[in-house]
Amino acid sequence: LPPPPPPPPPNTFQNGNTLVCGKDDSPTCLSCKPATSMSLSKHVMFSARFLKDANETKARALASALKEKGINLYIVEADVGDDFGQLTATGLNNMAVMISFATWNYGEKTTSPSCSYVEVQRCLERNTPVIAIKMCPDWPPRPTGDNGEGADMNGMLFTAGQVYLD
Repeated sequence: LPPPPPPPPPNTFQNGNTLVCGKDDSPTCLSCKPATSMSLSKHVMFSARFLKDANETKARALASALKEKGINLYIVEADVGDDFGQLTATGLNNMAVMISFATWNYGEKTTSPSCSYVEVQRCLERNTPVIAIKMCPDWPPRPTGDNGEGADMNGMLFTAGQVYLD
């Protein structure tokens, strides 16, 4: 029998993609791939409550700035007629890490199948790393509109020992 293939180099995914290759044009490097809203490579996903408020504006401004720096970042950008749920699913199923804009109502369980509660749940199920940006006085966020379900889920994701950006 032939010998088994050598192990992949460090920082390499099973599919051959690397996190950072040190080149500018590697087709398998996540840092070299263009940052588009429909990128299917592993990306950083921004998670927020999209309520057309100042918090959403801040999240979108940061996303735009990071994309300009070449970060492979995904934030749902839905136009009239787009399927917000499908766009969210694309983001969730292809994320390497999630950045949550943790406002007071973040993680609230709503009637939407693609609400931030579902995003928190997906991170817990898949053990996805989360970087929290604390945007509320209480920690973890305690949304009030869902009989405590969002607060309970947030309590599981945002633990007392987790470091967050304030």
